[in-house]
Amino acid sequence: SMDRHNGTHWRWLLVLVAASFPYLNGLDNSFHDDDEHAIVRNHHLRNLANIPTFFVDSSTFSAEPGKGMYRPLVQTTLAANYALGQYSLSGYHLVNIGFHALACVGLFFLARLFVPGPTALGVGLLFAVHPIHTQAVNYISSRSELMAACGVVWALWAALSGRNRLGLALFALALLSKSIGFQFIPLLLLVVVGKGIESRFGWRRWAPFLGVGALYLIVISVDGFLPSSLAQDVRPFGTQLATQVKVIILYLKLMTMPVSLSIEHGIVPASGVALEVMLPLLFLLSLVGWSVVALRRDRASFDGAGDGVGIGGVWFFLALAVTTLVPLTVLASEQRLYLAVMGALIAMSALVSHRPLRRGGRVVFTVALCVMVVIVSSRNRLWESELSLWSDAETKAPSSSRVLANLALALHQQGDRARAGDAYRRALQHTPHAARTWSNYASWLEEEGEWGQAEQAYLRAGTSEWGGWRIQLARFYLQNGLLTKAASQLDSAQWNAEDPDLHLYRGRWHQLMGQNQAAQAAYEQALHLHPQHAEAANNLALLSMERGDIAAGRRWLVQALEADSTLAEAKMNLAFLRLKEQGTDALDAYAQLGDQDPSRISIHVAWAAEHARRQRWGDAVEVLRRALRANPFDADLLAASGDAYRALQQWPMAVVAYQRACDLRPLDVSLRNQLSAALGAAERPDDARRQVELVLQQDPENAVARRNLERLKRPFERRDSAREQSP
Repeated sequence: SMDRHNGTHWRWLLVLVAASFPYLNGLDNSFHDDDEHAIVRNHHLRNLANIPTFFVDSSTFSAEPGKGMYRPLVQTTLAANYALGQYSLSGYHLVNIGFHALACVGLFFLARLFVPGPTALGVGLLFAVHPIHTQAVNYISSRSELMAACGVVWALWAALSGRNRLGLALFALALLSKSIGFQFIPLLLLVVVGKGIESRFGWRRWAPFLGVGALYLIVISVDGFLPSSLAQDVRPFGTQLATQVKVIILYLKLMTMPVSLSIEHGIVPASGVALEVMLPLLFLLSLVGWSVVALRRDRASFDGAGDGVGIGGVWFFLALAVTTLVPLTVLASEQRLYLAVMGALIAMSALVSHRPLRRGGRVVFTVALCVMVVIVSSRNRLWESELSLWSDAETKAPSSSRVLANLALALHQQGDRARAGDAYRRALQHTPHAARTWSNYASWLEEEGEWGQAEQAYLRAGTSEWGGWRIQLARFYLQNGLLTKAASQLDSAQWNAEDPDLHLYRGRWHQLMGQNQAAQAAYEQALHLHPQHAEAANNLALLSMERGDIAAGRRWLVQALEADSTLAEAKMNLAFLRLKEQGTDALDAYAQLGDQDPSRISIHVAWAAEHARRQRWGDAVEVLRRALRANPFDADLLAASGDAYRALQQWPMAVVAYQRACDLRPLDVSLRNQLSAALGAAERPDDARRQVELVLQQDPENAVARRNLERLKRPFERRDSAREQSP
């Protein structure tokens, strides 16, 4: 063993506590960014039987095609989290904190190979509470960084302590967590050369490590992860290098003064070799040169501490080599510093290890640790939600399109529509080809009633290879009665068959086409992919009750509300079902529900529909009239009113109701077909024909519009056309 310092056993426990305690106020912090597709929507994690598949299929890493990563060990821990607590956030955060604590203890033991025990304790404590790690610990998807670094540092300690088999196993675990685990080999070589112990590391000791590394490269090559990663053309290599010079300078600044931390720093790609790049480059080259010189055998110039200074300095740059050379979408990320900071602290501790801290120095060091704990605690609170995280990022990088797009989505989800719309527009000004932002903005436009602009925004998203926009556009078309267009988008999105929303909207399409069995199969597939999909469960409940299976309907409604206790439709449906089971007449049940929640539009529409089913059209009109007094601009209420007036053959009133509904939803061809039919029955053939032409402009194959047009050509059959129903 190379461990020269016995130390005391309590020190590693102190490091363990220091690494854990500052993060305990963040156990309820939400999922963020990539967590959404890698964890929340990733159905592969919801069954422990899928664990063997993680090791042979990188596509299981994400719910979205094209986002596969080979990180099977990380996926295994996430699957265990889900099995134990589903989406209970504290469990996910405790595991992240645990791996951070293990990495800190590992660094403490490794540092003792270079510096005395008390100094190694300082290294472990500084690393444990350094605020630069708040992203790595709070961001659940950064677990891969924590696990890989943990494996690397413990594998180094094991290999250097003569525990080769343990080191080999830990190296393998690091590789199975993230590809940065491969840095174990150059780091081990660095330490061996730096300490001059090449004679102790012959080929017999190197061969197993090299073999495991080669096997890993073969696996990720056969799987396709390595070729697809190398094939990505993110930015030119020269631009990448010049930009990363600025990024590393930023990293050094954040390490020494961790007061401007952020999930996004707004780094702009360097446009060329300018003065802003050349001076930082010269500074970095001097640091690299200084570190290399420190590796020389003659340690006299560093008072005997040259091995640690040189090893730590070169370690820092080696740990950043991959992200420096390989272009990634995000230019700078604090989590990438996790392994690099270990090297920097080893170098710093080696410089001061021969000069023991006096009492004043120890006080300053203790105060610094306490200040860092306060900063960590404060940063944890910013990770509480997407809104708090991206609002903070906006103060640091107000022109970043990534920040603006994510802030807009967070504001949108919080209901702050005015600020969300402004943020969407600003984000799209910076990156006009951002498909996800266009899709989210289109959803916002829908809610604002800007239907034409919403469709155009969805189509703008279609200029990207990202396919999620197709599913949302299909939903948009379904909502507006454009069934042919919806079917086309759903068919085109079939390559994204693991998205539960694809099957949800496919089920809705089948329902609108009267194909209830196919609709049920689609909803069941959505729930297979996402057991907490409340809308799919609610729709299955309605199908079950429609065919008379009340028990199944109740089960599905309970499942829907267990998944989302705020889903209003499921709450209403379950309340109605319970009233019916108590012997309450359907009309009385709707009356009670309407009194309990007078603002719930769907209750009044269903109440009126029940009157209509009993041919009590006058009562239906009265229910809808009362609802419209409170909600005069609701298209569903107006459409239902048009249906009731049509049944009473009160054509002028039907025309007014349908026209107002069409004004609110101008792209809804089913409403426009109803308006056309009512206009025809009201002896206004020219106006009726204009409505039919508008429908056919949007949907040339619309069968109802074509039939209405044929009838309008036969004057004596106009009134019969009013009985046509859009599907």
